[in-house]
Amino acid sequence: MGTPVVVMFDHYSVPRENLLNRTGDVTPEGIYKTPYRDPSKRFGASLGNLSVGRVSIIGFGVVYLKKSLTIGVRYSAVRRQFGPPGKELAVIQYPLQQWRLFPYIAATYALDAFSKTFNQHFIDFRLEAMDPGDKDRLALFGQEVHGLSSAGKPLSGWLARDCIQECREACGGHGYLKCSGFSYLRDDNDANCTYEGDNNILLQQTSNWLLGVWAAARASPAAALFPMHTTDFLQHADALLALAWTTTPITPHSTNQEVVAVCRQALQWLVCWLCHRTAATLDALTAAGQDQFSVRNNIQVYLAHTLSLVYVKVGAELGTPLHRHHKTLHNDIL
Repeated sequence: MGTPVVVMFDHYSVPRENLLNRTGDVTPEGIYKTPYRDPSKRFGASLGNLSVGRVSIIGFGVVYLKKSLTIGVRYSAVRRQFGPPGKELAVIQYPLQQWRLFPYIAATYALDAFSKTFNQHFIDFRLEAMDPGDKDRLALFGQEVHGLSSAGKPLSGWLARDCIQECREACGGHGYLKCSGFSYLRDDNDANCTYEGDNNILLQQTSNWLLGVWAAARASPAAALFPMHTTDFLQHADALLALAWTTTPITPHSTNQEVVAVCRQALQWLVCWLCHRTAATLDALTAAGQDQFSVRNNIQVYLAHTLSLVYVKVGAELGTPLHRHHKTLHNDIL
């Protein structure tokens, strides 16, 4: 982990052309000026620039997932143990082995597509920041990048951590050997859960932003609109919360698009419900006289923490339309 550094100058002249003045400047007369009237928008425009590490770590997690699954699945396919009389089955034929490993394969494809799309969005953000035409849009873009990356990085790091461990155990005693490679993967990924922001602290960043968007959208639905469209559905929160779950929304004849639509709607409903419950709890604790530190601390378990993790799954799907990577995924599978 890097150590934050502060540089202090005492009676040292710094030429004006050397100032880092993208969001604020100082005139020759010593007057501070900024194109952002709203301090929160100026801060938002700066936030996205701090997200490059977190955006990259999401991709790192994908690499560790692919590597650990390659080891675990291939081993399971060649390792034979027990079976009917006179025959031993490959371990991967056991339903329990599939149940342990296959969900991580699906998650890896989803996270890989999300990482590629989010990385492109981040490049677009940096390009806009170089020559911002619409400064209000840039500020919103920065806020959304910060909120999504602050939840995406924990999701990726924890998913890779759990996958490495499951694959190691799925390989039995051989997985414990140094030559299996799992120890290197674990060592490499472990830091991803801490550097560029401790995962649990980052999730608080996301939930704080979401609660702000939720409150603003309740007053004006248009406040839920951001450049990557990950919170657009909050405009229709009342309609989503009024939905009732049916027992058979998915059938064996459902198309992929229908399955995705059902999952999307369920996750959007859950984000709205968690926003509502978390905001209500926050207001109740504040009314009871708790200071803001205690309030923010006491809404994490079951509420704000979970809210951030559910949101990033919605954001990942919305930022990665099914058709966008269909051909790539199809070719990868073949």
